[in-house]
Amino acid sequence: MSETRSPRRRLSGALPLLYWLFSVLLWEITLHLVSYRSFTGFSGYIFPFSIVFALLLTALSALFSQKANRILTLVLTIVLYVLFASQLVFNRVFGTFYSVSLMKLGGDAVKSFWKETLLTIASSWWLLLLMLLPLALDLIRGKKLPDSYRRPGWLPVGLCALSAVLLWVGTVLSLRIGGTGYFTAYDFYHNNNTQTEQSVNCFGVITTMRLEIQHQLFSGGEQEDTLDDFGEDELDLPALESEPLADDASTQNQPSDENAEANAPAETEPQLDTSPNILNLDFGKLDANTRDKDILELNKYFSNQQGTEKNQFTGMFKGYNLIEICAESYSPAFVSEELTPALYRLTHEGIVFTNYYTSYPNTTTNCEYSLSMGLFPDLSRSKYDNSFMVSSENYLPFCLGNLFQRLGYQTLAFHNYVGDYFGRDKSHPNMGYTCYFANDGMTFTTDWPASDLEMMEQSLPYIYEAGEPFVAYYMTFSGHYRYDFYSNPMCVRNKEATDDMDLPEACRAYIACNLELEYAMEYLLDELEAHDMLDHTVIVLTGDHYPYGLSEWEYEQLLGQELQTPFDKMKNSFVCWAAGMENPTVCSNYCCNIDILPTILNLFGADYDSRLLAGTDVLSNGRHMAILTDQSFMTDKLMFDASTNKITWFVSEDSVAPKYFDLMVQAVKNKMLISSKILYTDYYDYVFHECEQKLDKDAKSTDSPGQIVE
Repeated sequence: MSETRSPRRRLSGALPLLYWLFSVLLWEITLHLVSYRSFTGFSGYIFPFSIVFALLLTALSALFSQKANRILTLVLTIVLYVLFASQLVFNRVFGTFYSVSLMKLGGDAVKSFWKETLLTIASSWWLLLLMLLPLALDLIRGKKLPDSYRRPGWLPVGLCALSAVLLWVGTVLSLRIGGTGYFTAYDFYHNNNTQTEQSVNCFGVITTMRLEIQHQLFSGGEQEDTLDDFGEDELDLPALESEPLADDASTQNQPSDENAEANAPAETEPQLDTSPNILNLDFGKLDANTRDKDILELNKYFSNQQGTEKNQFTGMFKGYNLIEICAESYSPAFVSEELTPALYRLTHEGIVFTNYYTSYPNTTTNCEYSLSMGLFPDLSRSKYDNSFMVSSENYLPFCLGNLFQRLGYQTLAFHNYVGDYFGRDKSHPNMGYTCYFANDGMTFTTDWPASDLEMMEQSLPYIYEAGEPFVAYYMTFSGHYRYDFYSNPMCVRNKEATDDMDLPEACRAYIACNLELEYAMEYLLDELEAHDMLDHTVIVLTGDHYPYGLSEWEYEQLLGQELQTPFDKMKNSFVCWAAGMENPTVCSNYCCNIDILPTILNLFGADYDSRLLAGTDVLSNGRHMAILTDQSFMTDKLMFDASTNKITWFVSEDSVAPKYFDLMVQAVKNKMLISSKILYTDYYDYVFHECEQKLDKDAKSTDSPGQIVE
């Protein structure tokens, strides 16, 4: 009898470990292949870290009585299934994984994206069913082999735990094999600034979330980036390529005919002012009044910067009205002269930036933050909230709303969704805007998504009432995922215009919903002209992120070409348009979202300190680069893909300055580090209080100058 039971007992003893190994590896591998399609060299670390976790689960689920262990195994299985299944659905909706910090937005996301979530669950049924296999096995195990839940004694449990520790230590030590520099597996594991996407690709979901919790609880990890400026080295900066402006655009620097005549060029042209765009800040005094190491580090860094110089474009639009539009999931790929004449006009006239890339694959609030602040949001593991929410209590002197208020402008902001989503009802008034949201000053015929045309029709009366000069900021909504002709009312509304297109349904639906933006722009241009405002109004437009609602194959069909590099799908438009500029000025400098604010400030001749922003005036003599959130970057000399650590040179390496690549890597890290330090120290408030140069007459009068109209 004992001989016949021995194999069963041996199986029962090994079954918990086999169960957890199978379950964890199934979940991690399924999620990885669905998201990344294949394994890279770094991805091999998923396996040992998964085994470590399986060993720990085995030990944990063997500590108690047979009944308790059975219940615990079932609960852990359900919790882990929900975690992995939610990551899979989130990835298929948004094209990325949610971080621990983003879990706070889960309620809002479920409430707002419930339709997309349900449709994604329905289309992913077989994957979700596959990932349920461990739960089915656990139920079968409970019936067929209930004794496999018995407590085996302290020795087997201890051996499992010890094996997990030894394997974990060995795996962490093995990370050094590939080096410990930037963008190595060691760096991705230890560095606080590793992106969730990078970490999941290398180590899997469980290890990634464990590292994020660890960094949040213990304020970072072992390897941190540091500010290390390399000075204004001779790095062969790219030249500005431009064509002559139309006469009225080049000379008309004020919104009235009288001012245009007054500003006509004299017989003897004055010498061009190329002084730096900086303010008179006393960094010595700033150092003396604080012991905060982050503020001291920022002071040292900024005091060593020269700032970008004023140039031929400085003050070109001084006194003009400004309309800035952040367009949901916008891509120039759908723009054509026949289908979208207004957008075509805006993207092919004015100042045309031929090498503009959006930094963000998703998450609108991050792009809005960069566009509004000239800074990167906090993208680190240790972040505890989205950066806009953190900034809502900060002093923000360079945001368009606050800065242009000081110049006597009326400042308004509009969004065709509710204001409390992403906390815009707190962040946008703090930037100096009087805000109008869905149900707060505007109403719409649909709620998800809502019409950009309806927003434009309702917003312009507020602008007319406020009077000139004005700044109006728009966050559009019509172009939002999901792209189909049954769940998205914006796609349905404009379906007929795309019926004859030889494109996949998702591409046609994407174009259909974005036609609402086209109609909004047509209405805007007509109304401005009818109210004699068009000739002295500047329109700035860019997308918030890559249209992640399209698969890469679908986006290739929309583009009409294959995506070869990470930058191909991130290429976008930075529209900077004013009437009369039919002959475009073409700028080939590489740039991204953070560069738009300083470019606008220089074009309007505003006083600002270019040293205190991460972005660079694209029309200036500064260092120009397009940067993605994973710290990939492109200059006129090279393209660097941080996910593969691959450099593609556009020129001979011998023709560039020594250590050019290393210097550019450090420049990218500097931009991200100063951004997070400025955010969390409320650095601008400290600077302008301590130097007694607060940019507002009343010290705190514009910390929250805006309001929400209800």
